[in-house]
This record gives sequence, structure tokens and C-alpha cells, in this order.
Amino acid sequence: MPGRILLYQPVHEAIADAEMRAALEDATMPAIPVKIEPARFALAETVHANWGDLRRAQAELFEKKLRPLLEEHPDYEIAYFGLAPVPLAIHLGHLVDRWRRSHAYQRHHKEHVWRWRPEGETPTINVTTQGLPQDIVRSDDDVVVRVSVTAPVDPVETGKVVTLTSAEIDVTVPEPGEDVLKARSDLEAVAAKVKEALDRLKTHRPNARYVHLFAAVPVGLAFRLGTLVSATQHHRVQTYQYFHSADPRHRRAIQLGDDAPRTRELTEEDRAKAAATRNDWADDLARAKGFAADIAGRAKRSPRDQWFALLDAPAAPWGEPWLKLAPFHKMPIAASVVDLAVHAVDGGFRYEEGRKAWLVGDDLLAAIGRRIQAANALTRAGRMLFFHEALHIQSHHLTEATAPAIRRFPKILEELDYQADVWAMLHEFAFTKHFHPREATDERALFLEIVKTAVETMWAFDDGLGELDRMEIRRVNRYLIWYWQLLHLERCDSLAKIVAVLSKKPLIELAGPRVHADGDRVFYELREPWSADLELAAQLDHAGIVRHGRGAATNVPSLIEGIRKRNGDGIKLVLKGIVDQEVAR
Repeated sequence: MPGRILLYQPVHEAIADAEMRAALEDATMPAIPVKIEPARFALAETVHANWGDLRRAQAELFEKKLRPLLEEHPDYEIAYFGLAPVPLAIHLGHLVDRWRRSHAYQRHHKEHVWRWRPEGETPTINVTTQGLPQDIVRSDDDVVVRVSVTAPVDPVETGKVVTLTSAEIDVTVPEPGEDVLKARSDLEAVAAKVKEALDRLKTHRPNARYVHLFAAVPVGLAFRLGTLVSATQHHRVQTYQYFHSADPRHRRAIQLGDDAPRTRELTEEDRAKAAATRNDWADDLARAKGFAADIAGRAKRSPRDQWFALLDAPAAPWGEPWLKLAPFHKMPIAASVVDLAVHAVDGGFRYEEGRKAWLVGDDLLAAIGRRIQAANALTRAGRMLFFHEALHIQSHHLTEATAPAIRRFPKILEELDYQADVWAMLHEFAFTKHFHPREATDERALFLEIVKTAVETMWAFDDGLGELDRMEIRRVNRYLIWYWQLLHLERCDSLAKIVAVLSKKPLIELAGPRVHADGDRVFYELREPWSADLELAAQLDHAGIVRHGRGAATNVPSLIEGIRKRNGDGIKLVLKGIVDQEVAR
């Protein structure tokens, strides 16, 4: 017998079972209540919402509580009742998607009842659309959809958040207000116009990165809009929460679908190259056993020497944490292998301690191959990747058990990454001297190539289609650190000076981009509006601090553009203005 799932979302206040059942047209049908409440907070507390945590909690509740019921009762309809922020309602609707018929109910603000008026008592509301694109434009600029139902959405305010667009569409009703939708047909009329806008944007702005959806709508309509957004047929949709006293008044909330950069579809040629690279890395890793044996022999002859002395590295002012790092022969590398059978890896790369096996995904290998074409450099990239991660495992104790949620400590992770980068680079230098002595005749040139290869490998982890809209702060800092170091290393004329530069991690930081937390990750928004004037600060060798903004010699907006476009040369050029001024002092 057909029935209903009473899906209710009581984030701002409770929703009684009797309220929902009283709104149903046929109270005799079986009804199963399902509460999706990722959090409970008052409307005024929405300003403090962590949208990343809310999105994840809601998705978990959906998978745990609602999806099993939908599969168990394929003929049941969904009746939605919500007192929740608009972005959460849209997200829940998107999770339900269009694979199940759903009806959204809306509580009247004055009468406090959920029942829709009968269709015959009010004419269908007149919904208008402006700005539907008529021509096909293949720009990758974002697009905007404003839906004005409970209140007008001001284009001036949305323009503060999305500054460059290739299309802006407005869906409006004649006199926006809280209870302007009186019948279900009114709600469906607005929903149909929004779907028309999303469909038109997909065909006429096919390369747009995002649809920015600014919706001043009742919660029931918000849920319905979410059900219309198709993960396969529409652009990614960014939702917003409105705050009247904020500037700008619209703040990013939940993005529908995956929030990672759009990935490239791998061709058969890409996969063949990835398999060849994986095989090459496996063969090369076998040579690490000989290198480990050489280092172990040196350690036996000089048991008190630290790891850097075993590499014949010049003395440097290494601090105490550096002295404790493990030597190469105590790493898991020599006994490890590359798993040639695994082609898909979450995050691109992983070490399975139980099997002593490195897993490398085709996506990551293809991304590295796009940044690094030379065969010897590509092999070097894999070697340093193993070296870097091995230090994390052996000295930093970042294993499968301890690594989860490590991103909650970005400053600590920044330090550990820098140590692992330097340790891997110095060992790569020694490895090359051991197996390819001819390449090491020009030590400065070799070390610069090692650093450049490492940085290009870092970029592969941020690979994707289109420009980056955000990046974790720790990753931004990592690029700033290494382009800064590369500029200083280029001025060195000896290995001793190179090691001296590496022994001191630079202090350099960006300010101005908006910051937001998404679960255990903290991001910079890489697009305007900025939260403050853009500035870059660095501590110089003599301990003084310099700050640079939009000056001719240090154009910070160009630096952010370099990050967005994954353009290392652009980042380096901006930092060169600071380094040149530092040297001139």
C-alpha cells in the first residue's frame, strides 16, 4: 500500500508529529516520520554556523536514516516539513534528488499551520524570469541565479560576492513576502522557473564553473529547489546564507555536490602513461635498498652521526627537532613495494603499513605527468614522494591510526611538511650522487632541479579543471615558503649555503582573503570580496618584519591570481620583489 515518509528538519525549533499529520490531504495513508536534525540552534545563531560540519552531519543522517527507508519503501512519497536555514533545506532536497516524488509543506508565519490552501481558492502566482541567456558563450566565468520570493534579492549585494559573471538570472514574484506562496501550485511555479534557468545555463553557459544561487525563499521551496539540481545535468551550485547586518550580506554556505576542484576525465592514453609511471616508480624504489645499505654502513662506522652527516651534507644551524629525525636506513622505504594492481586511491596516494605497500592512483600520476614531462624528473618526483611520506611515518608517526583529522592542526602540519620536504630533498641529492654521479657535477643546478620537481609534484595534488576558488591555508603557505626558498637558493653558489638556507623555514604569510572552516580544514577564499586589504608579510634574516600590499614591486593580487591559476612563475615573480628589496637592504 502506498504511503508517506514524513521528512522533517527541525533545526530552528521543534515540529510536532500532530502538526505534520494535520497538513496531509489523506490522513489514512501510512506515514513514517524521519527526523533529519544535523544541529539545533536558534535563527539568530545561524551567523555562527559551520556549514561544512552541518553538510557532513546531514549527509550522514540521510545515509543512516532516510536512504534505507527509501529503498525499503520504493512506492512511498516524501512529505517535507522544515524549520531550517535555507542552505540546509536546499542541501537536503539535493540529497533526496529527483528519484523520489516529494511534496514540500510550508508553515504559515501568522496562522502557524502547514496545510496548503486548496488550489481553487487562489490564482496561480505570476512568476517572471529575467536574464535568461539567448546566446551560447563558452566563458568559464561564474553565473548567478537570484530567486526573490520572501524578499527581493539585491543585485548590488550579490555583486559584492560574485564580481565577474557571464550571466545573471532573476526569478521573481510580483510582491515578495513571507507568505506569498499560498498553494502548492505557487511553489511549483517558482520551482519550474528555477529549473528552466538551470537547464538554460547548462546549454548556454556550458563552461561556467559555478551557479551561485541567492535564494530568498520559504524553507519548503528551498527543499524543492534542492531536488531540482542534478549532479549530472547541471553546474555545481553554491548556496548562500543572508545576514542583514553583515557586509557583504550574503555568505557562502553549502555547495551542492563535491566541493573539490573539478577533475579531468582520464583518457586511455592517460591511464596507460599512469601505469607506465607506476611501473617505473616500482623499479626505481628497488634501488632504495642499495642506498639504504650504503647509509647503514656509514652509520655503523659513525654511530653517533645524525642523519645529515651520513649524507656528507655541510654543517648547518639545525635546530633540535631536526637533529631527532631518523636516518634513511631506519625508514620503511627499503622494505616497501609499489602496488601495481591498485589504480584508484582516495586522496591519490597512501601507504599501507601492514603490507609495506605504496598505493598511487591514476589521477595523481596523470596530474604529476602533466606538470613534469622529463622522464628522469618524473622518476625523481615519485622517489621524493616516497621519501617525504616515509619521514612522516617514521619520525612524525603519521600513520593510518594517527593521521585522521591532522588537518585540525595546520601550523604543526606546516612544520612537519617542511621538515619532510627538506629531508627528502637532501636524500634525493645524496641518492643522485650515489647512482648518477655525473648529474651531481654541478651541485647548485642539481639542487635547484630537485626543489622545482618537488614543488611541481605539490601542485599535482591541487590539480583540476578551471581556476581554484579556494585553497587550504596550510597549502598556500607551503607554496609561499618554497617559492621564497627557491629565490634564495638561486642566489647560493655552494652546497654549504644551500643547506644553510634550507635549515631555516621562512616566516611568510598572506592576509586579506576571507577565511572559512570546512570541517577540519581551513581555507582561503581566492576571489573577491576580500575581508581586508591584501597584504603579504615576511620576517627577514635580521628578524625585521616587512609588509607589502598592492605596490608596483609586490602586487599581492597577482600572487593570488598565480595561486588560482596554479601558476608558480606568477607567484615567484611577486615574491621576487620582496626578496630583491631584502637583499638590497
